[in-house]
Amino acid sequence: MPTSYHGYITDVITEMRRLNPKSVLDIGIGFGKWGHLFREYLDVMGGRVFKEQWEARIDGVEVFEPYIMDHQRDVYDTIHVGDVIEVIDSLPSYDVIFTSDVLEHLPKDDALALIQKIRQKSKFFIAVIPMGPKWLNSQGTMYGNDHEAHISAWDDKDVMPYVTKQEYMCNGKPINLYVLK
Repeated sequence: MPTSYHGYITDVITEMRRLNPKSVLDIGIGFGKWGHLFREYLDVMGGRVFKEQWEARIDGVEVFEPYIMDHQRDVYDTIHVGDVIEVIDSLPSYDVIFTSDVLEHLPKDDALALIQKIRQKSKFFIAVIPMGPKWLNSQGTMYGNDHEAHISAWDDKDVMPYVTKQEYMCNGKPINLYVLK
């Protein structure tokens, strides 16, 4: 689904404000919520209201091109269309790379390899991950997008070493927010 649970928005934005990155990569932009929030709190909140004043570079990756609409193009500097596994090597480094509800859509081995590449290409990696076996196969193809299927289950040991972790509940199932170095 091109959206996600809202309960951790404050924690993600608080962490982004603390890190104050000059460059962000949002993997799996979906509807573009995070790009809008990052733009607001990294530029607009700092008095850089107009596009020509923006200083943060906010890029995105989206595997399903039909999700990309004009409102995303207005806030992201660049949107890379394709499977992140295939495009990550061609992307520059970022201060922060962010994923929200992405890793469970990838085979576990591919996602773990992606995490290693992300850690090499970023100073910080913020990951929001649905946790536990309840999420496995809890969602299939949606909106004509085969990439919406949940095909891997996650637990804490999969994403170590983590710096911070916060747990949330969504429909009785846990979702965790991690900030990794």
